[in-house]
Amino acid sequence: MEQGDLEWVRKQRNRPECMMWFRQPLPLTEEQQLEWFTTTDMKSFIVLDSEGDRAGVVSLSKIDHIARKCEFSIMITPELRGFGYGKEALIELLTIAFDKLNMRQVYSDVFDNNPALAMYKEMGFLRVGNLPNWYFKNGKYVSSEIIILQKDEYNRLKQTIPE
Repeated sequence: MEQGDLEWVRKQRNRPECMMWFRQPLPLTEEQQLEWFTTTDMKSFIVLDSEGDRAGVVSLSKIDHIARKCEFSIMITPELRGFGYGKEALIELLTIAFDKLNMRQVYSDVFDNNPALAMYKEMGFLRVGNLPNWYFKNGKYVSSEIIILQKDEYNRLKQTIPE
């Protein structure tokens, strides 16, 4: 992801149908988005659709080279969900995490009503915990699932992916 992508990412993240799945309680300002981009050690990548247009963004954050773990996040624009872009982008992101950064595990916490949980579980992510009523979104508390993918499970997943 480059600085020229920031405004597009910010606008996508602020869409109600995207924002409903994020921890952020309020829409992001241009200043907040720029501050995030210039101060974070996050590795973010733009997801492209089959035409080469932006379809989403995936990121690795909280990269811990000692414990060899990091958190992942993913956002696919609502219009392009269900076409496999998310799964393909996540596999590429996991390849970076495990094969290039030598991580031992990748994790996230995902709202427990997020339909993407089914894809994560299908890919081998394990539910290791639940954070009941952890976030406050749209006037109510939302619980979150903690999921992880260990390197050995990633290696099994990698063997099932056609080259």
